Amino acid sequence: MRKRNNIIIGDLIIDKNYLLELSGKSAEFNAKKYKLNKNNFSLGGAGMVFSAFKKLDINVKFFTISSNKYRDIFNKLQQKNILFGKEFVIEKKRLWQNKKLLFQVNNIKYKEDDIKKFQNSFLKKINTIKNESNILLCDYRYGVFSKMFTKKIITIFKKKKCELYVDQQSTSVDPDIKKFKYSNYLILNLKEYNKIFKIYKIEENSFLKKLTKLQKMLSINYFVIKKGANGCSIFKDGKILNVTVTKRKNKKVNTIGAGDYFLSAFVTNRGKNVKDRLKFSNNYAYLKIIGKNKVKTF
Repeated sequence: MRKRNNIIIGDLIIDKNYLLELSGKSAEFNAKKYKLNKNNFSLGGAGMVFSAFKKLDINVKFFTISSNKYRDIFNKLQQKNILFGKEFVIEKKRLWQNKKLLFQVNNIKYKEDDIKKFQNSFLKKINTIKNESNILLCDYRYGVFSKMFTKKIITIFKKKKCELYVDQQSTSVDPDIKKFKYSNYLILNLKEYNKIFKIYKIEENSFLKKLTKLQKMLSINYFVIKKGANGCSIFKDGKILNVTVTKRKNKKVNTIGAGDYFLSAFVTNRGKNVKDRLKFSNNYAYLKIIGKNKVKTF
């Protein structure tokens, strides 16, 4: 199988994890008191996709923007395509007890000027990306993929005969999926597809007809549908191919990052039989959520 360059473009989230142990009640308030046992941070968002590629020992270039305080970490990872901003912060702080998430605090601060600097920087480098590369557009809704920028880079990549994979997190935000028109693959979970159908008023009486109408609207060749424990599907040539998974014993699992691992595995196996690609991607995502493919923490 021919080796191709892998390029990730997208929003980087820093996941800060605090592992807590219950230690009684607060003396001042009628509230639980916890002791901090351990804390670390890992790469979330498009950064999780990057980590998944590295676990597969696949070389990848990562174009993103992050806080200046993480510059040394990315220098150690030999990633030279990251723009750093002094006031740019996208962090999710998660507090855990016995592997159960208690709550999450989002710390998000950025300016449009930082996003524009990143976009201009990327457009200056886009000609260095080789023809027929795998391009992953990972949209976590923090501003990188504005309409004009997205349309421009897709036009350039299509001329370079690159293969474009789109992943957008849109269950909690109205999807703006039309800007990814003419990409090769749209890879979303079932809830995200249903959200798109609702937003774009696609009201056909079957899932197949809804996908057919969406395809005419977007001119995207293939739709991959992630269905968690129910496997996954791909819409191609007017038909849906379903791939089920082996029954798993683990029922209570942490699914954070499963979709990102699925995406990296699917892209890595470009050129293989599509059914095998989907099975491998499902298995790689499953290893992630049961903790047998742990992401690197810092």
